[in-house]
Amino acid sequence: MRQALPLNRPGNNRLLAALSESDRDVLWLELEFVRLPVGAVLREANAKVTHAYFPLDCVVSWRYVLGDGGAAEIAMTGNEGMAGLSVLLGGDTTVSRSIVQIAGTACRVRAPFLRRFFEQRPGLQRLVLRYAQAMMTQIG
Repeated sequence: MRQALPLNRPGNNRLLAALSESDRDVLWLELEFVRLPVGAVLREANAKVTHAYFPLDCVVSWRYVLGDGGAAEIAMTGNEGMAGLSVLLGGDTTVSRSIVQIAGTACRVRAPFLRRFFEQRPGLQRLVLRYAQAMMTQIG
């Protein structure tokens, strides 16, 4: 049996905490807790996105991969958001690599489930679109 996630405690994911109780109840059944060490690659550039991650106490760096193999950091995600945003914005791949910058724990969910869930839940759509706007501002 899964433990209840105390979503209102500091250090837990703010996007998940902002969901309605009914949305959290449905999403909770699909979440998997994962420990993420520093340097773990969650997604390579141009690879299919298989999962989205909601950091609880870790930080994920989004890095644009350059043609010569180098990378430039374009954004970071902590417990305020999610890694794998492209899944909900119509993309199966992205040009950035997601890599763990600060070790910790995250909730992981399969991309196909999250995409279907997003399409059915207007509250989640509004929340994620506001987050996407904040990320675009950060990247800009």
